[in-house]
Amino acid sequence: MINFRIIARVLSQVLIIEGICMLVSGAVSWIYGEPAASSFLYSALITLVTGFLVFTPLRHEEKAYGTREGYILYTGIWILFSMFGTLPYLFSSSATSFTDAFFESISGFTTTGATIFNDVESLPKGILFWRSLTQWLGGLTIITLSFYVLPVVKSLNIQISTTEFSGQTTDKIHPKIVGVTKRLATIYLTLTIAAVLFLIIGRMPFFDAVCQSLSTLSTGGFSTRNDGMAAFSSPYLMTVITLFMFFGGTNPTIFYFAYKRNARKIAGNNEF
Repeated sequence: MINFRIIARVLSQVLIIEGICMLVSGAVSWIYGEPAASSFLYSALITLVTGFLVFTPLRHEEKAYGTREGYILYTGIWILFSMFGTLPYLFSSSATSFTDAFFESISGFTTTGATIFNDVESLPKGILFWRSLTQWLGGLTIITLSFYVLPVVKSLNIQISTTEFSGQTTDKIHPKIVGVTKRLATIYLTLTIAAVLFLIIGRMPFFDAVCQSLSTLSTGGFSTRNDGMAAFSSPYLMTVITLFMFFGGTNPTIFYFAYKRNARKIAGNNEF
């Protein structure tokens, strides 16, 4: 029998994560003195209150769940992220309709890269950051990051989803999914920070470097400029973006095995 209570518990925690991310984006708008800061505040309040209202009565619910609950969560997290992700676009009037806002939100979280905006340079900095952040969250580890921040699994000896981690369908890289996701999320974050630093070295403005790095590691493609990377006219920056996009498209478990100094696993990976 499907345990809908644990599903609701996890989804509420996901909303809390998203609400915190909205606050971060709101802080960006506040730093730049943009009216959109209040839009993120309202969005975060709605998202956080909804999350806590559901989570509070379920906080003592059994944390372990089975395969059926896992599949429902896998789908539910994507849908929930995208639905609430429309709020900043709507409250800031960046998108004129729910359809447009939902399209932009789901395009970000699924790293599709399609956009409704013809002139992204006219958007508030907070919205530009939010667009890139949605891709970063969805680009590699929406599910993984959820478990990394909120370890809802006690001890599941399961296979890594082939949707996110191709080439490892028969190899269990760690007996506990929480341990795996912590390491993969750390690798993902480390690569993102490295990308930011290399872009700054190439004299890309800090804000652009952060947003481009978030989009690059997710291989999503959202940019802060209408002309994308062509706006910077720098072979060095193009090379950095290409290199880190390659890293972003590489099976993350390869970096995990590199960290573990397991050359045999790397050499046997079918991506290489």
